[in-house]
Amino acid sequence: MDLESLNVMWTGQRRADSFVRLMGFRGGLEPAGSPNAMRIYDDLIVVILGDQVTYWRAALDPAPALIARPVNADGAAQLCVGLHLFERHMMHGKYPVLGQAEDVHVNRLGPDGRIRDVQFGQFGICIHSGGAPDDVRRFTAGCQIIHNPDGYFGQPTWGRFFTPIIAQMMVHHLDIIPYLLRDATGLSGSIHLENA
Repeated sequence: MDLESLNVMWTGQRRADSFVRLMGFRGGLEPAGSPNAMRIYDDLIVVILGDQVTYWRAALDPAPALIARPVNADGAAQLCVGLHLFERHMMHGKYPVLGQAEDVHVNRLGPDGRIRDVQFGQFGICIHSGGAPDDVRRFTAGCQIIHNPDGYFGQPTWGRFFTPIIAQMMVHHLDIIPYLLRDATGLSGSIHLENA
């Protein structure tokens, strides 16, 4: 997965020419043809800053504990595949993250993990730090989270992910950046994970 092959996936997408672009691949670190596991960091987030590409182990689904007992009565949120816009945001009033810059579609999951409904709106979906264990525990009720071997928002991993994104947003006067989410498996063969 080099920059050229990633750029092909941006053809026809909004803000495809943005200097800062993020991509998510649900199940991207699972072997080809495997089902997407929701309990572990088996997904991939790709950060594209101009012609520089980095790859990050992530979890792009809600945690099983929050699927079984959701914080929202409608069910746990699973961000739908597609292009979404994000902006700088403060989570819980203290953690700098990327948060929704527009309404998004989410699947509402039942306690069994199956899709019950699709909703469109503001749901507090963020891109933020996860934690150190391989199990996602209760770190996400629908957010896109980066595996962080240093712990929840621990350094230096979170800074290595987040700081370059924000720096390039500032340099290029970008208030909003695109995040393209796709379903895919078997992508881990030739990539170096920054937070393995």
